[in-house]
Amino acid sequence: MQDETSRNAVGIDPAAWDEIDTNWQKVEAQLRHWQWLLDTALPGEFGQVGEWLNQGEALVFSDDVPAQLNEEAAAVLNQKIEDHKAFFADLNSVQKQFADAVANSPLVEQVPKVQLENMARRLKDIGPRSDVRAVRLKYLEHKVRFNAESSVQYCVL
Repeated sequence: MQDETSRNAVGIDPAAWDEIDTNWQKVEAQLRHWQWLLDTALPGEFGQVGEWLNQGEALVFSDDVPAQLNEEAAAVLNQKIEDHKAFFADLNSVQKQFADAVANSPLVEQVPKVQLENMARRLKDIGPRSDVRAVRLKYLEHKVRFNAESSVQYCVL
């Protein structure tokens, strides 16, 4: 509701707003791709951390809402939850690997300071974002299971 009010407040009709939103999503995807290219091109451990970080960001920014609310969608969400847990179980070790590389690696001189700062910030931010995604996935799984069960109960009645 508030989103619709915001759209109307700036005087943009819904069709134009949808086009703007679609184009913005394309720009975001292109930026993430360039970020991935920059991060994975880094030398040694920095490139490994960059690859992990980009995979993690792809997970936390992914759209996990299923098209249908049935048991099959619940199973898919459950698998996403397990994959999420397995991937982010490495967060602390990746953060430590990055900190150690910054402190001790001779390759740190080959990495632009701005990029190191950017990666450090993103590594700090990804933990809370992964927590939010984990809760969202669990919520969606329960919602889908409840809806599927309600549909079955409705059919029985």
